[in-house]
Amino acid sequence: MKKHVLLVLCCLGLFAGAANAQLTYGGKAGLNYSIITTTFNEGEKPDDWENATGIGFHIGGFVNYAINAKLSIRPELLFSSRGTRISSSSELLGINFDIESTSTYNFVEVPILLGIGGETGLQVHVGPSVNLLLGGKTKTEVTTTFGGNSETETEEITGSEFTEGMRGLDLGVVLGAGFNLESGLGFGARYQRGLTSINEEDTDMVVSNWNLIQVYLSYTLGK
Repeated sequence: MKKHVLLVLCCLGLFAGAANAQLTYGGKAGLNYSIITTTFNEGEKPDDWENATGIGFHIGGFVNYAINAKLSIRPELLFSSRGTRISSSSELLGINFDIESTSTYNFVEVPILLGIGGETGLQVHVGPSVNLLLGGKTKTEVTTTFGGNSETETEEITGSEFTEGMRGLDLGVVLGAGFNLESGLGFGARYQRGLTSINEEDTDMVVSNWNLIQVYLSYTLGK
């Protein structure tokens, strides 16, 4: 974990390094749509397999350092909450089991992006993102139905028990675009693909990765 924190702090050094330069800066906030995709390298994917998906949010700030009229460097610092939900149903000896699990994963995200385009108008963003898992929680509800009677049991997992077995550092690649108005207001959308397995222990049989779609509003200051 110390190595992960150090890496994030090094990335944040880009903010400090640009502090004396003429630049623009601002804040942004928006929604996340998360998809955890799983690749089965050995064996067949189960017929009833369902990718975990869900809604979350992100909020933070950015700086935009112009290299020239059409190129810029845009580091960001975001708190990002990635939500997922997955459900399943089964039947055994006349007893129905309905399981619904919702999870929230909290990250610090540090995208370091190349901006292609002018200060106003359309700007394309591409580059890596360093993401540090802070924690989260999972809530699982199991409903058992037999003879017309139902009973629901709920379990919550948080803290170190939640993050056990997960990789603390998620590296991703980002591609997106934003549109900035003369007033400073902006909006955009981007896709981030996780390059590292979610699980701490790599396996050749099953690999799970984050896929993140973000939409946001922003406001630029310092013009």
